[in-house]
Amino acid sequence: MSIPGWAALLSFLFAGGLVHAAALSLGEAEKIARERNADIRAAREDVETARGAVRSAQQLPNPTATLTVNKVRIGRTQTVGQGANFFHRNYDQSGGLAQLIEVGKRGPRQRAAAATLLGAEARLRDAQRQVVLAVTKAFVGALQADAQAGVLQASAALLRREAGIAEARFEAGDISKADRAQIEVAASRLELDACAAAANAQVARIQLQTLLGVSRPDGKLALAGPLAALIPAGAGSDDFTERADIVAARFTLARSEADFALERAQQIPDPIFSIQYERELPDTPHSLGFSISVPLPLPGYRAGERRAAAAAVRQAKVALDRVQTQAAADLASARTALNEASRRAQAYRGRIVPEAERVREAVAYAFSRGGASLTDLLAAQRASNEVRAAAVQAEADAAVAAAALRASRGERGGAGNRRDRAAR
Repeated sequence: MSIPGWAALLSFLFAGGLVHAAALSLGEAEKIARERNADIRAAREDVETARGAVRSAQQLPNPTATLTVNKVRIGRTQTVGQGANFFHRNYDQSGGLAQLIEVGKRGPRQRAAAATLLGAEARLRDAQRQVVLAVTKAFVGALQADAQAGVLQASAALLRREAGIAEARFEAGDISKADRAQIEVAASRLELDACAAAANAQVARIQLQTLLGVSRPDGKLALAGPLAALIPAGAGSDDFTERADIVAARFTLARSEADFALERAQQIPDPIFSIQYERELPDTPHSLGFSISVPLPLPGYRAGERRAAAAAVRQAKVALDRVQTQAAADLASARTALNEASRRAQAYRGRIVPEAERVREAVAYAFSRGGASLTDLLAAQRASNEVRAAAVQAEADAAVAAAALRASRGERGGAGNRRDRAAR
């Protein structure tokens, strides 16, 4: 992590917020989210729980120890003539040790626990993938609102300048008082719209801070831009087979199959072997005994559990097919959206925005010379605003589609991380 990235991360430790002079890059935001996001931290605890289950599945059943004392006479001392202590009394004493031997169950149980752990690790990676996508969307949303506010503020400033020209023309009698007021109203409206866009940017920053694990988000967060830098140059691979949710679905299927194997193994009775020491004074002071006990399952024993386990296997297969289909659809949709938004952004920035600006400048010049009406000026300004806002929207759409494409391939780190590494 770069020095500004570490500074941004450390600043979270103070007052639960991010207050730092350096602008936060997308890559640094992703790193902070992977460390502090609540969903990711919960997924890590699920992994620890699964590790505990694996350890439990590896343990053998505990042996059972017993101690029995029989034929204790009440009211009189029972002795054999050698003394009155515990070992010289003539009541019966016995001790035993029993051990359950599992038949065919240990292996499926361990496989189920291992699959649960691997599935939990895959779900952790999937949580990271989804959080990175959400962070990118919030980051892009904040930059988009900033850009929209900048467009509106610049337009309002231009109209304020044109208002001075309108005042001069009003004094000369070229335009009416209503026309002069109309341009003032248009400039004021643009300024209000710019304030609304700035408020939207702050809301997006609050959402971003929430994803980054800030306990008290306030929207005071400097972000590094611009939007165009978040659009990747290359298309990347189309392989999604190792996407984390697909991997998790595979391990869910493996766990269901292991659970079904365990249920089938439950039909085999588990014997209990016992060894027993007995002491019966005075006739049999010392003796050993051995025993084995086996449960006798009735017809249909655990049939319902086996049927439910088989259904769980079928459901896991359906879920795996559904996740794979959804992953393919996500990839195709994201690639289509990225191609369209990239072409749209390039067309706006390369041709449409410059043309709209030239038209606005020409109309503004004509207005200053009395060759264009106020209606023409406002229409040209409005068209320029709409075109520049559409250009910002296209860049935001392309950035979000690029993040969605990376997420659909299963990448947990966004383009911001790659740019940070390249810069270093």
